[in-house]
Amino acid sequence: ELRASIRKVDREIMQPTEGWTQEALHRDLASHFLLRLAFCRTEELRRYFLSNELELFKVRFSDPNADLSLFLRDNGLRYEPIDADELAQ
Repeated sequence: ELRASIRKVDREIMQPTEGWTQEALHRDLASHFLLRLAFCRTEELRRYFLSNELELFKVRFSDPNADLSLFLRDNGLRYEPIDADELAQ
């Protein structure tokens, strides 16, 4: 069942995007789920894992070269950019 789930995720979600190969995406996904399994035993471990996943997410998208619009588009997240005046409010 786990293998079927991974194959489904590979087909439907983990499509190669700019800078990522299918193998790199698969390794990233596999490591994420292996770490989830390793850190799910206690609430303290779950919190530790989630806080580190959040930090990884922040680091990946604080990179000035990160293309956030590409990430949003690839993940089906719709948004409307705001202008500088609205941002200042």
